[in-house]
Amino acid sequence: MSTLGAYLQAEDVLLNLPVADKGSCFTPSACTSSASVAWHPEDVSSGLMRREQAGSTGLGLGMAVRTYYSGIGNTNRDKELKQLDFEDRAFHESRTD
Repeated sequence: MSTLGAYLQAEDVLLNLPVADKGSCFTPSACTSSASVAWHPEDVSSGLMRREQAGSTGLGLGMAVRTYYSGIGNTNRDKELKQLDFEDRAFHESRTD
């Protein structure tokens, strides 16, 4: 069993962002992501928005997993991940806070 930590690097984790809604979270996420690849933050942000419209990224629930999606692209650090269903009721009920 692999852990999510195997797919993350510390500089890619953004904590305690002061954002009002999910859409405003994409800009700082895009700036962080674009720093590791040669893309403009606006392109990354619009790609994240398209990805969110296709299915939840998990942003807004405290977690986002970056993965390949047509139109956003793939960096050399991305891994192929099984899609996590953050809308799944069982997922939320199994969480302990």
